[in-house]
Amino acid sequence: MQRFLRNIALALLLLLAAAVALDALMTGVFRRGRGTKAQWIHNMKDQHYDLAIIGSSRAWWNIDMNAIDSACDLRTVNLANNHYSGREINLSLAMFLANGNTVDRILLQVDHYLLTAETDGFTSTIYEFLPYLHDSVVEARLAGRSLEWEALRHIPLWRYVKCNFMWGPEQFLATATGRRKPLFDSTGTYFSNPHFHGLEYLTMARTDHRLDEDLKEVIRLCRERKITLECFTTPYLNLRGDPEILAAPARIVDSTGLVLHDFSDRIAGREHYNDTQHLNVAGGKLFTRMLVEEVVCPREV
Repeated sequence: MQRFLRNIALALLLLLAAAVALDALMTGVFRRGRGTKAQWIHNMKDQHYDLAIIGSSRAWWNIDMNAIDSACDLRTVNLANNHYSGREINLSLAMFLANGNTVDRILLQVDHYLLTAETDGFTSTIYEFLPYLHDSVVEARLAGRSLEWEALRHIPLWRYVKCNFMWGPEQFLATATGRRKPLFDSTGTYFSNPHFHGLEYLTMARTDHRLDEDLKEVIRLCRERKITLECFTTPYLNLRGDPEILAAPARIVDSTGLVLHDFSDRIAGREHYNDTQHLNVAGGKLFTRMLVEEVVCPREV
C-alpha cells in the first residue's frame, strides 16, 4: 500500500511538473503574439501618439484612424475592443502606458452600459490578458478581485485549459508559426460591414448609473500623466427611453469636469448600421468625418 501511494504521489508530481513546463511554454509563445488586442498592446513599446481612442466595440468598429491621421496630420491609435467595461479599459490603458508609450490626448467612449453597476463583472474579453497575469500592471488590477482570478494565476495550465476557446492548442500552433493574424489594422481599427440585423430601435432601461472605480482610476491616471481626457458617445440607430435615463452619461461626465461630445442621435438610417449600436463601414466613414470636423481637429471658420 505504501508503495502504491508513493507511485501515486510520484505520478502527481510528474503531472504537476509537466503542467508547469507546458504553462511556461505556452505563455512564452502567447506573450510574443499579436493576434489579440491585449497581445498587440503588450508588444507595443516606446511609441508616441497624438491621440488614442479607447472604449468598447462601438469605439472599435469602423472609426477609421488612418482617415483621422490624414485629415488632422496626427498619429493616432485605437485601443478599444469588444465588450470593454471600465476594468478592461483601465487595464489596457495601464498596460499601454507601462510599456513606455505616451499619448497627448485620449477620447474615451462612454455609454449607458459602461456607466452602470452592471459592469461589476468581467466580460469575455478580459481573458485576452491571461498570458500576462503575473505582470505587475495586470496583477495589480486583477489580483484579489475574485477566486477565479486567483485560480487562473496560481494553478499551472488552468488558464489555458479553462479558456481553450481563446488560448487552446490551435491558437498556440497558429501563434508559434506566425499564422494567427489580428482582426484589426495597424492603427488598431476593426472594419466590419455585415448586413443589418436586429431591431430597428434600442430602448434604454432604468438602471443604476454611476462612475465605477476603474473609470475613476483612468481619470486619475490621465491627470497624473498630463493626458487630455475627453469623452464621447457613438451614434445609435434609434435610442429610446426616459429623458432622465438618456441624459445619464452627460450628467455623470459633467460631474467629473470632463468634456462630453455626444453623437448618440447624430446618424439616422439603417443603411449606416450593422445593428442598433454598431455603425457599418458607411456609417463609420460618416462618423469619422464628424469626429475630425467637430472634435479632433475642427477648423475655425
